[in-house]
Amino acid sequence: MARYADAKAFVAMMRSGTRPDGSAVSTVMPFGALREMSDVDLEALYLHLKGLSAQMAASR
Repeated sequence: MARYADAKAFVAMMRSGTRPDGSAVSTVMPFGALREMSDVDLEALYLHLKGLSAQMAASR
């Protein structure tokens, strides 16, 4: 999550499948479904993920 400066960058990645540096995100991400999420839902997801500690995220 460190590579996403704000929710806007995260939402753009979720819609396009492209990271801020221009590289493609893995195709295992279900972008077809994620693209359909509302901006509000994607921003909420961003805030949730930002709130997880690195330890919590690594254990999943």
